[in-house]
Amino acid sequence: MPRPAVLFAPPATLQETADAAQDLDRALRAAGLGDLRSGLVRDGEPARISLNDIDAVTANELSRLIHKAMRRTYKVASALKDALRAHGLSDAPEPWVYNADIQLGDFSISAADRLAVALGAPPQPELSDVPDWPEAHEVLNRLEVVLTQATRGGFVDMRMHPYCQRCDQDPAITLGAVTVGTARRLVSALQFGA
Repeated sequence: MPRPAVLFAPPATLQETADAAQDLDRALRAAGLGDLRSGLVRDGEPARISLNDIDAVTANELSRLIHKAMRRTYKVASALKDALRAHGLSDAPEPWVYNADIQLGDFSISAADRLAVALGAPPQPELSDVPDWPEAHEVLNRLEVVLTQATRGGFVDMRMHPYCQRCDQDPAITLGAVTVGTARRLVSALQFGA
């Protein structure tokens, strides 16, 4: 289920910020990170919470706890990577976790076309080494249809980048971020068919 979008969040009051800092301190101590302390910063409006400088041991423990809390997200990203590789998409970017979502990255037009076929699109004639605009746009359209079907409408962020003479970059299709649930449906479609 997608996270609800926050269009406007009023700034927290000073008391709400102080309470949040206190809750964070309790959670840090409970996790064994008592050396990491939060503090209330009142140098402007609204008040903020800062964390003190920490040593490498505390930073590593904090990192470990965050990874543990996000284990399901990392597991789905890994399963998506494996599913892409199982379909011969070794040239596809490796999915990565960012902002609690899974980022898919820039696919070459050829890799995007092979992903479309893996998700149920009919094969097309062989692509040229550097596809021109109509050919690349056709791949984008085919991929958009099968991704929408495979993720039950959960996938929407796609952009095509044509060949750039100035920077000498081949054309690519950027597949943006998806939620963990959408990524799980994509993994399922790749493993068991769309």
